[in-house]
Amino acid sequence: MKNYSVAMKSDKLASVKSIKITGKMSAMGMEMPMIMYMKNPNKIKVTYSFSGQDMVSVFDGEMGYTMNPMMGSSEPSRGGLNNYMIINL
Repeated sequence: MKNYSVAMKSDKLASVKSIKITGKMSAMGMEMPMIMYMKNPNKIKVTYSFSGQDMVSVFDGEMGYTMNPMMGSSEPSRGGLNNYMIINL
């Protein structure tokens, strides 16, 4: 097991406090750039960009929030399906 940990550098991975992931998400035949930030312990922020607007979902370790200007509001709101999906990743 020790050799596996050394080969996989799991000791270094365990010491990582934050991660930034960039990529593209596909929805309804369209691709959107996405950025995900994950920070220990248990904090997540995901931003999707579409038509010059950013949709943001956040989990602060206890509660999820969403901000979606395409739905008519630029104010964050608690809960929402997107937040629960992120929590269960």
